[in-house]
Amino acid sequence: MTPTEPSDVRAGVEPMDVLVSVEPVDVLELDDGALLLFERTVVRLSELGRTVVDLCRQPHSEAEIAGHLVDIFGTPPDGDLAEATACVIRDLLSDGVLRRLPPTGWVPRAG
Repeated sequence: MTPTEPSDVRAGVEPMDVLVSVEPVDVLELDDGALLLFERTVVRLSELGRTVVDLCRQPHSEAEIAGHLVDIFGTPPDGDLAEATACVIRDLLSDGVLRRLPPTGWVPRAG
């Protein structure tokens, strides 16, 4: 292993990014989700989005998020858990509510 690779990663396999919530300025709890106030925007979250944001107060991979969502909400109607989770995450990243971080202890290789 080189100094830039964590010991638990096989050679040639990069670890997956993790996702964390961006801290809002304020939160208004709703029966079916929440309103998050950021410096320059307000984001309305559904119950599903709120569940992901709450979970991601600590770093989690997409697979961990998917497992948590299926435990709470069950399998998506179309049965494609990976795609449904990716869609929710894309929306939350686009809204600035989540951000991606490299896994703890991982430093990208110099190009």
